[in-house]
Amino acid sequence: MVPVRSMPAASVDLSFEINILLMSVLPQSSAHDVQPIGGANVLNVDQIRAAWTKVVAALQREQHATGQWTGQLSTSALSTATAISAMAVTLESGAVPESQRSVVLEAIHGGCRWLNVHQNEDGGFGDTDRSYSNIATTLLVLAAWELAARHDREATANEDQRQAAWKYVESLGSWEGLRRRYGKDKTFVVPIL
Repeated sequence: MVPVRSMPAASVDLSFEINILLMSVLPQSSAHDVQPIGGANVLNVDQIRAAWTKVVAALQREQHATGQWTGQLSTSALSTATAISAMAVTLESGAVPESQRSVVLEAIHGGCRWLNVHQNEDGGFGDTDRSYSNIATTLLVLAAWELAARHDREATANEDQRQAAWKYVESLGSWEGLRRRYGKDKTFVVPIL
């Protein structure tokens, strides 16, 4: 969890809402390991849905008309894959109100469309749309495509794109290559594995 006091004032409300949303999709077995900001330890379905609605609205405000989300520095496959994955998992969890499912699906599809046209020639993806490919971002995109495909296979990459991405990952040693690349720094390795 991100401590509220370390964030800019404008981000505090969104951080709180994201933390509530994350707690709502955690498996029951790990729910006791997470404490919401402010010390509250009980959430009801209405609170979760209200938090979810705020998070989706914030993500929608940040999504570009062409489908991607922009990171702090530039247009980003990394941020777009992360947003797609978060929305797909939330959709799967059942926390999305029926009235909002089509909105979330369209956001997922828009992000996938953007990724589909920004794959590097080597089959991989870089952190930005101008970066060389790297194994971590490529695996995050593959995960995003897989999560999105659970809802609509047609909205994600075609088989040639998937194979090109996996070929790139395998050329770097696959999972062992990811571990080798990041060594003791688990910032990217743990979430991907």
